[in-house]
Amino acid sequence: MPDARDGAERADAPPLSETAAEEHIHGICFKTGPPARVGVELEWLVRVNGDAAAPAGHERVTRALAELTEAGELPGGGRLTIEPGGQVEISSAPAAGIGSCVTQAGRDLAAVREALREAGLTLAGLGVDPYRRPARVLDLPRYAAMEQFFDRGGPWGRVMMCSTASVQVCVDAGCDDDGYSGFRWRWRLLHALGPVLVAAFANSPLRAGRMTGWKSTRQAVWAQLDPGRTRAPAGAEPQPAGRTPAGRNGAGRDGAAGNGAGRSGTAGNGTGGNGAGGNGTSLGRPGRTPGGSSRTIAPASISSTGSAINRSDSARPGAGTAAVADGGPGGRTGQGRWGAAAPGWPPNPRGPGHSDRAADGGAGAAGAGSAEGADHGGPVHPGRETTAREGPALNGAGRDGSDGAGRGGAGRLGYHGASRGGAVLDGAGLTGAGLTVAADPRAAWAEYALDAEVMCVRRDEGQAWSAPPGLTFRDWLRGHGCEERPPTQADLAYHLSTLFPPVRPQGHLEVRFIDAQPGDGWIVPAAVVSALADDPVAAQVAMAAAEEVWRDGESAGLNGSGRNGTGRNRAGRNRAGGNGRRAPDSGGPPGPWLRAARLGLADPVLAAAARACFEAADAALGRAGTPPEIRRRVADFTEEYVLRGRCPADDTLEGRGPADHTLEELR
Repeated sequence: MPDARDGAERADAPPLSETAAEEHIHGICFKTGPPARVGVELEWLVRVNGDAAAPAGHERVTRALAELTEAGELPGGGRLTIEPGGQVEISSAPAAGIGSCVTQAGRDLAAVREALREAGLTLAGLGVDPYRRPARVLDLPRYAAMEQFFDRGGPWGRVMMCSTASVQVCVDAGCDDDGYSGFRWRWRLLHALGPVLVAAFANSPLRAGRMTGWKSTRQAVWAQLDPGRTRAPAGAEPQPAGRTPAGRNGAGRDGAAGNGAGRSGTAGNGTGGNGAGGNGTSLGRPGRTPGGSSRTIAPASISSTGSAINRSDSARPGAGTAAVADGGPGGRTGQGRWGAAAPGWPPNPRGPGHSDRAADGGAGAAGAGSAEGADHGGPVHPGRETTAREGPALNGAGRDGSDGAGRGGAGRLGYHGASRGGAVLDGAGLTGAGLTVAADPRAAWAEYALDAEVMCVRRDEGQAWSAPPGLTFRDWLRGHGCEERPPTQADLAYHLSTLFPPVRPQGHLEVRFIDAQPGDGWIVPAAVVSALADDPVAAQVAMAAAEEVWRDGESAGLNGSGRNGTGRNRAGRNRAGGNGRRAPDSGGPPGPWLRAARLGLADPVLAAAARACFEAADAALGRAGTPPEIRRRVADFTEEYVLRGRCPADDTLEGRGPADHTLEELR
């Protein structure tokens, strides 16, 4: 999240008109040019060596990192900041390619690790703190106002601010054209891939010392927050051809993801390996998919331009992890695929079997019926007892007529017979995977930003920054709801920094939905995202694979559902993108984002898409001449997780992940 500043420059700044605000957002959100740069923003939890549950202590952390923060720049050119709950964030400098990014960010990370090691502290790569309660340690007006804003909806804002960590990947927006390197295609591609990457890198199954029932509890937490600032703008997410674009007809704001605000001014960072080389695992070992065919990653092909991943067309996850979601390999048994043994929604902040009331010191108790067996799709807010949240449980929804109905006859994107190793796909149109191209990204983002509620109104030192409830930036521009002063361009810039959609346009594109990864595991999502975004062939394969994920989710609950009736349906409020999560009262299955968070790659549709995407990414990395150690890490991750229908969270749940030293006690 950006550092808080006192905003003293506003005193003489001229007021901003609504037209000027729209033009400003439109002009800065997508800085166009040939895509070349990549960067990362790495958030980490900080632990005491030998005691993962003990608070690290804010003063202890700041003392340990004082020399690095005072220097202003890390050895690799990045920046170091502290998050509201004491998490550490390393924001790399923009780099020309993934190799340079890994090298430069690796230098930054090594310096931070060494400084913490000398103080008896260590970094932990997990999406959610598995043991400690959220506690804000930064006493800054921005974060106090943010906490107050999110407290209106329950404890989830505090969890997000103080207990979560992510890997954020930054890539250039792209050219101002309609090709595969154009910002419009790249914007929609990254949103389409969101659930696939959430599932593949899910790494937060524990919360408050208990298993939550979610592979990515972090993603589940984000799904609870203000949809006007956390879900995708209109037209960003895929829409099956023949369907009305989500969010335009009173539909709810679905989508979700993200965490922590950006730090880098643009894309990303430096090169090379930082200990790359496979985490001690050997290449060429057979895959161990339970009940499935073995697969091998050939060592000789790591440095070649072809795929390092050998795939048999008949190989599919068998009756192991991936089959659990369906009751059998490759089967679709309706309700069973949503996870019959899962807890209610929203996820209990204290874990299964505990009361939600006044949890984590958050504002307000959970409303009756909201915590157990409640709806899984939209923003259920504990503490709002005026709304009955007793929608169908996650495992109780039907397919809502998704087989054949409402698909508009959309064809698949030239996928049949296409080579994933380099051949151009036939019939690949810019609508992508039979999905309708919707709103212009620039106009949609400007509308989204102005219709989002204001989180902070900057004031003089000693005064609180809290904003009047319900005030949108558009309201403020029009002189409604905040009469103390009109907004300035600096206020608009600050407001934009408080928006947390799945992919945030900041000139470059900031991918925000990936859980923090253990060790140097961050290299894999950085490499995969950059490869799929920058290689036209890989981009087409990935969009085609994502098609099935979004068809399967079937945009449930969009027809008039969502935030209606909750007091937030004023002008423009319901124009965010909408088919990632179903609304509370819509019926039907949860959308792709929540399926990914709940099941990871145990969902067979997400697993199939992930296999295609990782194979395409590996081939793209080969074509780009990516350093072998980076390709080796991607290949190892693919074999260990993707080809077996697993994700990093499964290591923890199986007693061999970063939290396993107490997992048996928790059981």
